[in-house]
Amino acid sequence: RRSTGEASDLKPVPMGLFVVAFLLLSSVVVRSQQYDEAYVRHRSTVEARLGSYRVYVYGGPLIDAVTKDVVSRATCHGESAAEVWVHRALLASPRRTLDPAEAEVFFVPAYLSLLRRHHNSEGQKLAKALANVTSSEWFARHEGRDHVFGYSATNPEEARHLRLPEVTASLPRSFRGAFEVNPSWVAAPATVSAKSKIIAMPYVVKVENVNNASSKSERAPEENETISVFFAASERPHAVEWSQCDRTKALPLTRLPRASVQLNRGRRRRLWGRRRQRRRLAMTHEEFAKTMARARYCLVMCGDTPTSRRIFDAVVAGCVPLIVGTRLEGRCEPPCHAGWGWHVSGPDFPHTPFSDLYVDYAVFPRVDEALFSRSAVAAVRPVLQLDDRRHAALRDYLMAIRDDFIYGVGSCVSSTHFGRAAANLIDTAVLRWRATQQQHAAGFPDDRAAPVPEDLRPHFAEEEAPPLSP
Repeated sequence: RRSTGEASDLKPVPMGLFVVAFLLLSSVVVRSQQYDEAYVRHRSTVEARLGSYRVYVYGGPLIDAVTKDVVSRATCHGESAAEVWVHRALLASPRRTLDPAEAEVFFVPAYLSLLRRHHNSEGQKLAKALANVTSSEWFARHEGRDHVFGYSATNPEEARHLRLPEVTASLPRSFRGAFEVNPSWVAAPATVSAKSKIIAMPYVVKVENVNNASSKSERAPEENETISVFFAASERPHAVEWSQCDRTKALPLTRLPRASVQLNRGRRRRLWGRRRQRRRLAMTHEEFAKTMARARYCLVMCGDTPTSRRIFDAVVAGCVPLIVGTRLEGRCEPPCHAGWGWHVSGPDFPHTPFSDLYVDYAVFPRVDEALFSRSAVAAVRPVLQLDDRRHAALRDYLMAIRDDFIYGVGSCVSSTHFGRAAANLIDTAVLRWRATQQQHAAGFPDDRAAPVPEDLRPHFAEEEAPPLSP
């Protein structure tokens, strides 16, 4: 389906739904201060608490065999770029130390996505690299609790192909960076202990597309017109069955002025004698970036899982995320239901990267999913009526946190233009590790990692914005 809204297509919306949505949105208390200024002050506080810690990055011939030697024979793209970006950023980090005795935490690199593209002997190289880590005195000192592995799959089947079961078996107590707080994505058991060691990470945004789209000089005049709300994605029909996540509920938004909503179904094609799924893109990557750069608000909905890369695309593009429901917070509230392949992490383990340290997601407008399912227009229209001053404050906040969601710009193999994603991963691991040590010293020696202290969590909104309830 492909459709674009026009003002003339407006249809009446039940007044009761609109009034309730408007009153609830109006009741949100917003600080008079700018969110971006609050972010800068908060980051300074966190960095002061972190102090001058050091991180040791494992290296040597056995590690090179599963990192540098592999990347020289392959290219990284999509989510596979994350493992390369994080490793290279930490090698260049001013916090890196070459002396493991100085380190507070230890990073274990391996390019699993690139390894899987080669023959089975690569599995033997991974086993040797992991054995080299686990046999070290630094690993034995705390049984790997101060170690970090920074990559995950995006589904359980991929986790098996990436040999993540072997990584988890070797590093069962270590911190794990993952695109979702889903133990199956790192081949770990679905336990509170396993989830406590997962640090949510952003999906990979190709920043070059966004930067190119942000330049208006090469656009036609009609391409500079502001879009009120934007959403382009695959329909994900299985998501309705699995968790009642129905992206087609966004289609009525095309009745709003200057809205753009585009959904496409996947289609099956027979290739080389086998049936394979090929998803048609709602638009090309270049079109997507250009349209997002023109939008005031970008809709963020769930898909096959609670997470979506749309929120990271939006932040990097400077488009204010408009979040539907509470699934990103680890919750599953109606119409959500737990189903096949759908892991409900719980509110203690949200899927929002760095929300326990640097980024306050409560400042973003959010609508109730049940109301959205009944009338997307009634749910969203009050958000579009927020005044320009509030929207400008949100845009400034996006610019402040933008680098927190960026791994790097350019080639993940050669570029030295790094974002803050890798540093944020290690910052979070350091503070969780310190809290865990304090927890053990206080007589709570369970195997769970302790959370970041509450006084270091970001709270830039005076109170959390409630959803627009029915």
